[in-house]
Amino acid sequence: MFVFAPAATVIVTTRTNPAPISSTVTLSETEGTDYGKGILKAIASKIEKEEKVEFQATGQKDIGDKAEGTLRISRLSESPYGVPAGTRFTASGGLVFVTKEAATIPSYSVCFPSLCAGSTDVDVAAEKPGTEYNGISGNASGPGGVSGSFQGATSGGTSKIAKVVSADDVERARGKLLGESKDEIKEELYQTFKNGEKVIDSSFDTKMDKATAKPAVGQETDEDGKATLTVPTTYTIYAVAPMEIEKYLTDGLTSLMSSQDTQQIYETGADTVEIDNFDKDNNKLTATIATTGQIGPKIDADAIKNEARGKRFGDVQSKLMSINGIDDVDVKFSFFWVRTVPNNLNKIDVEFRLQDEN
Repeated sequence: MFVFAPAATVIVTTRTNPAPISSTVTLSETEGTDYGKGILKAIASKIEKEEKVEFQATGQKDIGDKAEGTLRISRLSESPYGVPAGTRFTASGGLVFVTKEAATIPSYSVCFPSLCAGSTDVDVAAEKPGTEYNGISGNASGPGGVSGSFQGATSGGTSKIAKVVSADDVERARGKLLGESKDEIKEELYQTFKNGEKVIDSSFDTKMDKATAKPAVGQETDEDGKATLTVPTTYTIYAVAPMEIEKYLTDGLTSLMSSQDTQQIYETGADTVEIDNFDKDNNKLTATIATTGQIGPKIDADAIKNEARGKRFGDVQSKLMSINGIDDVDVKFSFFWVRTVPNNLNKIDVEFRLQDEN
């Protein structure tokens, strides 16, 4: 048992004061942590997914055939007048027919003793499918003083009601995606931090890009009315590395000291720090950081070793307890038979404890 050189650990309990830190910080992925500027360097973790949801289409659309006919259009004009394809003419009952191709109305002719409007025939189709567009005859009015008359009754219109995707269907499906639990995604993001980072839970964000419906809005679905919405989605969460937290808190506590010559930091509060209330305003990210550190008297560990070397427990305790800021002193020896602190400084350790530690 005499082979191993004895050693001792001097345990010093100090009187410290709580030093709370609570402030709003700017989170930055590019700038370094700077307590004076209120900047805390952060790390973002992102997961990109194509979220999909199946939904029931509720829209309806008549996909039947459009009635067609021939319209003689006329206008009193000194020069030829062009009527582009897609020009709308309103017939009786407010039903609208659209020209299928461009047409040119010739200039007026002299019909002594008056003038006769120029005219030409153009094929037209109903604006919408439906049987109500069949059998239309008589006159129709167009833009720019152009009038028309049907050359026979219109025909060929049919009605077939199909299920289609509506804009409301897409919004409801998008809302369903937003309402789904994101706990698994959040946990997946948490797992990307493997070096003790402090994750800011309130920074979890879901960003959905442009949704794509299949079939598209206004398009016919299968008979069952099923459709699918796909939304590229980016999930993001922020965290802060331990060294950045330590730096911010150390600098903050240092600024609270009355004198760096007589005081030192015993605990930064990093183990209990809370980073919350995340907010994103345009590209500016902010959060609050709060904890309580411990500041106490500055006691030199080497000085403690020198005071304790070669002394018995009672003498060590008596000597060190006289130092301002030391509340209690204990000595643990490496072997039960040892009663004196070694003279060799390399065999002496100093451990600082706070008043509330056991």
